This record gives sequence, C-alpha cells and structure tokens, in this order.
Amino acid sequence: MKQGVEKAWLRFDHCFMNLPVDAVEFLDVFVGLFNQCDPEVWTVGDEIKLPLIHVYGFTYEPTTEKALIYFTKRIGEAMNYPAFTEKDIISFHNIRDVSSKSHMYSTTFRLPKEVAFAHSDIYNFEK
Repeated sequence: MKQGVEKAWLRFDHCFMNLPVDAVEFLDVFVGLFNQCDPEVWTVGDEIKLPLIHVYGFTYEPTTEKALIYFTKRIGEAMNYPAFTEKDIISFHNIRDVSSKSHMYSTTFRLPKEVAFAHSDIYNFEK
C-alpha cells in the first residue's frame, strides 16, 4: 500500500519576502512556477487558492499614497504582469521610517493565477 503526504500539507499559504532592498526583484521566481504542479494541491473547494505574498521594501516616496503607486508598479514589472493594480493589494502599510526620507513598507497580495501559470521556459528543469 502506497502512502503519501496529504495534499493539504503540500500547499503553502504565505511567502514572506523580508529583504527590503531587493525583495521585489525576486518576485520573478513565481512566473510560471506552478505550471507543473498538481492542481488538486492548490484547489480549495471549487477554486485555486494560491499563496499570499508579503513583500517588504524601501522607498523615498514622501506619502503612503505615492509609496503605494510606486510598489504597485514595481511589483507588476517584477512579475511581468502589467495588469497588477492597487486593487490586487490586500494590505499595504508603513513598517517604519528608516530616516526622514527613507520608509519601509509591507505589501501583501495573493499570487495572481496569470503569473503562477504563465507560459515561461525560464524554469523548465527538464532541459
């Protein structure tokens, strides 16, 4: 009798990217990353539920509104997903002011299906 790990244990719900200077730049790892996964692992009820991504980053933008625009644009570019908007962001808040001009923010969003299942050969390990 073959025993395996329950599918629920194979799924992760959160990814914390706490490298404030460069974390956003590493979001490209999610592009097409789920293409070869077992969809049943990520299916909850009738929908695919991908993990929440928590990204920390620095900005010189003086207001929270401008910082939100800044991070929305950077995140969309890093994931090669121009459709990423402020509506995709679940949580955005100031962590701390590093100096009078530098501010650290946290941005939380659910990994978009369009990114997770994008057609990309960047991560084709079968070559």
